Amino acid sequence: MEKQNSKSKDGSIVIKPQKVRYIGETAPLELTNGRVYDVLSVEHGWYRILDDTHDDYLYPPKFFEVINE
Repeated sequence: MEKQNSKSKDGSIVIKPQKVRYIGETAPLELTNGRVYDVLSVEHGWYRILDDTHDDYLYPPKFFEVINE
């Protein structure tokens, strides 16, 4: 099935759904190395992700690898 992307009101691209694996250093209460996260949107080239505290933040994509399902 092809993924459908759309734009939100603020101009960010909303992707449905995409998973990425964090490949940076583990930061307590933020991100865990090797863990798979859902990308909520891509804004200005950065990934909006729910971190380990269940808050969403923007992270640079260089710290993630895309998981193809």
